[in-house]
Amino acid sequence: MYPLPDEQTRNRALDIRRSFHLEAPAGSGKTWLLTGRFLRLLAEVDHPHEIVALTFTNKAAGEMRQRIRDFLTKTEKGEVPQYPYEQILLEAAAGARKRQPAHRLQAPDGLRIMTFHGFCLHLVQRAPLEASIPPGSKVMPDEEQQQLRTQVAARTIRDLLYRPSGDPLRQAVENRLLRLNNNWLAFRDELADLLEKRDLLDDLLTLMGRHPDKEQLEEILTGRLELLLKLRLDKCLTAFESTSLGSNWSKFIGHLHEHGAEAADRLPEILPPAEGSRLENWQEIATTLTTLQGKPRKRLGPAAGFYKGFNHTIWAETIQELSPESLENLQNIKTLPLLADGIANLDTLYDLVLVVGEALNRYRSICRQRRLLDYVELEQAALRLFDQESPTDLQLFLDRKINHLLV
Repeated sequence: MYPLPDEQTRNRALDIRRSFHLEAPAGSGKTWLLTGRFLRLLAEVDHPHEIVALTFTNKAAGEMRQRIRDFLTKTEKGEVPQYPYEQILLEAAAGARKRQPAHRLQAPDGLRIMTFHGFCLHLVQRAPLEASIPPGSKVMPDEEQQQLRTQVAARTIRDLLYRPSGDPLRQAVENRLLRLNNNWLAFRDELADLLEKRDLLDDLLTLMGRHPDKEQLEEILTGRLELLLKLRLDKCLTAFESTSLGSNWSKFIGHLHEHGAEAADRLPEILPPAEGSRLENWQEIATTLTTLQGKPRKRLGPAAGFYKGFNHTIWAETIQELSPESLENLQNIKTLPLLADGIANLDTLYDLVLVVGEALNRYRSICRQRRLLDYVELEQAALRLFDQESPTDLQLFLDRKINHLLV
């Protein structure tokens, strides 16, 4: 059997003396490497619980746990490896069996291999008060989470419509239904979906809890939009300046002027700074140089703003040679909103966040009464355990007990 082309990289990833970051496509052997690393660590640590492996799904966690136990069983039976890569894992498994008592490896919780949500639950159950959840809370199954969010959304809409005329929340519901052509089910599903994604709305919900008026909301959102634009344009400018075209931009524009190219009148003479007020200039650069799909334009004639024969110049080559990073950043800024346009649909946003805030209060109240958690609340509860100025008992415990983390 021929050696794998990345065999040296795989061997480095199995070196437990160093940390290692690995990126690879599906089916390339990442689980195999994690299994090998876990087995090698078992041969070194005093207790298996010093190692924690985290996965995204229960299926992946189960497969990894089963593979480790399969190799431990094979070494016990003295099986001969069928492939060269199995020899590495069998040697690691033999070291693990020699180091660890059998009862530790065979115990149901002997190997700490779990999902991210499983790890979060493990943490919050150890310190529920610090995590601000009721003791004994449990995670709802996926289907139950969706059912409860839908029920709360429906009940919230119905109850708010029965409030007195002129009530801000009733008005917000009526406005939203009007925009949805009175499609009550669409509004219910939209509200349930926003409850599921509420972690993305936390700052807005906190803001609305202080009851700002629309002018205050617009001012705050505009400030955040300016910050977002600056961050995006900073990345775009840095990536574009590093290309041959970006570093010679003024010469490129001068060349277009010399040949009477129409694009020269649309494009900036020098690369604009990373400021929200200059977004329109950057969007002009992006649409002139790239296609709708974000690829370098290949047809660079008069129809695209250049001149006849431009395709045969060195400048056309520099456009084709734009780096993937610069192309990605140019594509990302094409649809960003201009500051001059203001915050689009502010009234809609204001109404929607008002209703989401009310629905969320009801949803959280029900969950606390029933001692239930959904995935968002579980993640936020786990994060609260580490949002402390000084180390907590749990943090000190984890720091002492967990020495190796595999993700």
